[in-house]
Amino acid sequence: DPSRLCLEGTHMSVLNTIFEWLDASATTVPSIFWLEGLAGIGKTTIANTASKYCVDREKRVVFFSFAHGTHDSRLLFTTLAFQLAQYHTALRNEVIRAYKGEGILQSPPDVQFRNLILAPLDAVQNLFSPTLVVI
Repeated sequence: DPSRLCLEGTHMSVLNTIFEWLDASATTVPSIFWLEGLAGIGKTTIANTASKYCVDREKRVVFFSFAHGTHDSRLLFTTLAFQLAQYHTALRNEVIRAYKGEGILQSPPDVQFRNLILAPLDAVQNLFSPTLVVI
């Protein structure tokens, strides 16, 4: 949806920084790019634009954005795990195995992160290049 992207020529400084980070070697840049700022300055639009940049370059990307006024962290890792499961059958099988775990959907976010994201990625790490972008 083009209405969810940065207007051409806007946010270029931060977008160029993000694009350089995305295109850099995984060994030369930090693993995490933290985008922060006051409400209403365009973080979601910038994240949407960065996500499109990844998709256009066939980079694996998963995306989550809290809707304005809602911050239900219980959806964060379940949504990201679902998206990760789309990339490879082996990864999908690991995510499904994690979902079948006792009470994972009611677990605190740190447990969901370990079981739904870290454990499946660790289990299949030899199948992928080191680049996976989470927005």
